[in-house]
Amino acid sequence: ELSYLDELCTYWRDHFDWRAAEERFNRFPQFTTEINGEKMETYTRWMAVVYAPTMALCCALSVPCGVDHKGMPFGLQVIGPKGRDLLVPEVGRALEAEFARNPATRRPVPPVIADK
Repeated sequence: ELSYLDELCTYWRDHFDWRAAEERFNRFPQFTTEINGEKMETYTRWMAVVYAPTMALCCALSVPCGVDHKGMPFGLQVIGPKGRDLLVPEVGRALEAEFARNPATRRPVPPVIADK
């Protein structure tokens, strides 16, 4: 419902304490990390590449596409043009189906599940 979405956006814009939330995240070392030798002082600093398109009012999602040389999962971010939100999950599903065909790019299975 559009009125609910408007109310939610107003809350996030005008009333949510972003700095307090960031402060809570930053207490955990996994959220303040180093990437390629550069210290990330805050959670939002290293997540900027992910949330920036959303802040620009574009729909975005990440599609898992394998693991790196250390076995860490990574993904491909799909960003849709403004106003074409329904296109993004369609593209994501198509990419994931294609990635699933190759063992190197298919969705990684967490070891907890793989061991069962």
